[in-house]
Parts: sequence; structure tokens; C-alpha cells
Amino acid sequence: MHIDPRMAGLPQAVIATVHAGARALRDGDPRRAESLLLHACQQAAQHPEPLRYLAIVQLQTRRPALAKTSLQQALHLRPDDAQLHSDLGSAQAALGDIDAALASWQHATTLDPKHAMAWFNLGRNHQQLGNTDAAIAALSQGVALAPHALPPKILLADALVHAGRFDEAAQHYRAALALHPACGDAWRGLSNIKTVALTET
Repeated sequence: MHIDPRMAGLPQAVIATVHAGARALRDGDPRRAESLLLHACQQAAQHPEPLRYLAIVQLQTRRPALAKTSLQQALHLRPDDAQLHSDLGSAQAALGDIDAALASWQHATTLDPKHAMAWFNLGRNHQQLGNTDAAIAALSQGVALAPHALPPKILLADALVHAGRFDEAAQHYRAALALHPACGDAWRGLSNIKTVALTET
């Protein structure tokens, strides 16, 4: 049986409880998910993974302050965990502390340069702040690490448009369309590049 390496060191019963909590959240029952995950946290107080799952529930139920606390507790147990820093960035962003979020995502990419979601969040938020060059750098990493994901391609193309790099932007919009021909954001992006013909090729 395959064991998630992030769960290493947890008793099998706790792993089962965490998985049950994740299924409850997926099935639209966050209250049951939280109850199960709180129980898992009590059963394995020295392991960060139940706390991380609890934070996901807290984020999805719009309680980012609680999620931040849970993730900080998890990081106390495993301070060099890129996933925990990336998730902490999401909680900080939800609280409106964008500078702290950017620092957390940047630290996550330093700890694990192959962490695609951290690069994506870093680039997306730099783009929202108007930091186009930083956005392009981060989103380029995200696209390279997750070549079949649409959002990084679209956001990278948008950032390239803002930088006036229209040919490169068009290439990424077309790459998005190759993955998903009905992608409205990609067609919108191409239509806004007046020098590029709107064709399928």
C-alpha cells in the first residue's frame, strides 16, 4: 500500500482519520472534516500533517486567522517544509497581509525550487501588485514545472502583454488553447493583441 511520504511517522489509525477528514471536505461536509481532523491533531500532536489538513478546512471555510495559527503550529514542528510555507502564504494573503504572503511563497520556492503552486501564487500576486518583471520570472517557473496547467500559462501571457512582449504572450495563449481549445481567457488575450491574427494555428 502506498503511503504518502508526508504522512510518514503517523500511526495507521491517524492516517485513516486524516483521509476521512479530507473525504468529508471533498464531499461538502466541512463540519465533519474539521471534527475528524481535530481528533487526528489530538492523536498526533507532534506531527504537522494533521494540522496542515485542518488549516485547509479552516481556509476553505473562510477562517484564515485560524488557518494561520494551525500552520504556524505545524511549522514549529517542521520549520523547513516548503508546502507548509506555501500554505501559510495562502492564509496570510486571505488575511490581507500580502507582503508576508509573498515572503512565505518566496521562502517555499527557496526550500523547494520545484514547488509549482508556490511559484504560481508568487507570480499571480506580483502581477496583481503590478510587479510585472517579478511576475514573469515566477510564472515562467510555474509553467515550466506544471506544463499542463492552464492558469499559469494564462497569467504568464497576461504579464508578458503588460511588459509589451506580445509575441511571447501569443505563444503562451496558443499553448493554453492547445490544452483547452475553448479557453475564453486565451481567446480574450489573443484578441487584445491587435497585431496577432485570430486563427487556430
